Amino acid sequence: RGKSHSYLLLRKEGNLLISHQIGPTKKEMAEIKRFGGIESQWICHHHDAYADGLHDDLYAQFGCQLHHHSKDRSRASKVSKCPHVKCGDERLQHRADFEALFVPS
Repeated sequence: RGKSHSYLLLRKEGNLLISHQIGPTKKEMAEIKRFGGIESQWICHHHDAYADGLHDDLYAQFGCQLHHHSKDRSRASKVSKCPHVKCGDERLQHRADFEALFVPS
């Protein structure tokens, strides 16, 4: 079915991890630490949530909350106990340079 990638957006305000099914490897985690860690984690759709506890591990290590659409709350709550930030259908302005627009898929 092809490869799945997560994305780390490097920003002065804090780095964002956009999760997409497969999380960072141990080697990539070392690089993420070198780049200043993760300020916030984001999932675009409920199937992008990591089912292996990685969201909780990332929160414990970096203090990064999990952002998701309110419709994905059920799945996100099942896979992670870290603090969540739920968004609706409106645009979410996050800091000065990032805006999330959740579109149903």
